[in-house]
Amino acid sequence: MRSYSLFKLMGLVIAGVLTVGCVDDVREAAEHRTDVGAVLAATEVLERAEFHHQYEVLAVSNTPAINPAWLGRVSNARTAVAVVDWPHNVQKHAHAFLEASESII
Repeated sequence: MRSYSLFKLMGLVIAGVLTVGCVDDVREAAEHRTDVGAVLAATEVLERAEFHHQYEVLAVSNTPAINPAWLGRVSNARTAVAVVDWPHNVQKHAHAFLEASESII
């Protein structure tokens, strides 16, 4: 349970880093032909995964319970992160998220 909570926290951090990193470097996206629409769509999927809520339920609440719908949300987030050609400055974070979430799926 502890490793699952750690994964959720890491997912939240990575989602934030991916979002900030992509917004921060629009010029690099244009130079490397990153599909900005794909980045925005993937960011929306990450947002809908509700990693922060999952973390709060697992780490903060007195009665942590795993919602069965979370598996689908994490799976969708993994797919979204995997298919996007992320800008160079966030690729390592995307790969870290994929590696960390592999053990959950």
